[in-house]
Amino acid sequence: MTISKEENPRQKLLELIAEKGPITVKDLRQLTGMSVGSLYHHLSKLEEYLTQDDQKRYMLSAKGKEFFETQSVLQMQKIPLYASFITPAIKNKYSSIITIIAVLQLYLLIYTNSSQLLLLPVKHGSVIESVALGWVLSVLVAEALSIAAGARAGYGMLGLAAGISLSTIPVVALSMIDNAYASISLYVISLFIAVAAISTSKNLSYASSAAVALSVLLISIAVFSAVFGMIVIIPVAITAGIIILTKLGYLDMISGKS
Repeated sequence: MTISKEENPRQKLLELIAEKGPITVKDLRQLTGMSVGSLYHHLSKLEEYLTQDDQKRYMLSAKGKEFFETQSVLQMQKIPLYASFITPAIKNKYSSIITIIAVLQLYLLIYTNSSQLLLLPVKHGSVIESVALGWVLSVLVAEALSIAAGARAGYGMLGLAAGISLSTIPVVALSMIDNAYASISLYVISLFIAVAAISTSKNLSYASSAAVALSVLLISIAVFSAVFGMIVIIPVAITAGIIILTKLGYLDMISGKS
């Protein structure tokens, strides 16, 4: 049996069981939001990839593990060059924590009291408070937009946090460069890192991840533009349009990942 793109819920079930298993049907229902009938239907179609323990909890069979490992290799082969470097930094909770700590320490070392150092700039209280609050807001907005684009709430949150912190590093360099072309290039690099981080951590297509990352950037522009009144409407409207197109699936037409 081959799990095709049309059977995507089944592949997601395999991924979930591989990550959480052994797992009960009740837990699978809570995590997937599927009805009992739909869940059992998909599980029955995956019987050669699954097995159950004495407590009737589902786990991958030997064939399921082989299939899952093969799919992981194929998925890695499809990762764009610009995204491949970020995977080791957010592949598990330990590397994610180390990444977050390292980036925040970098902020504290070269912080220049410029709100441009954060995707969602916040100037409040001490340097540490400004850095932490701006980073937290950036992560929360990225998580919310990822959920709107179809990601599972809370899934890969730590990796997302680490990736967002990495994506702000190029922006830090803006405080040291007074060149419009260089600034644009650094923002583009930052955007690419954010796309890779969102796609890797939230298991979204690169098209959807690009929409989320661009939306975070536009919202940050809205924060800067708020003092100019109506200017804020433009990035907010574009952000809303991107989310709607993503939900309708139009942006995924250029990407093979779901």
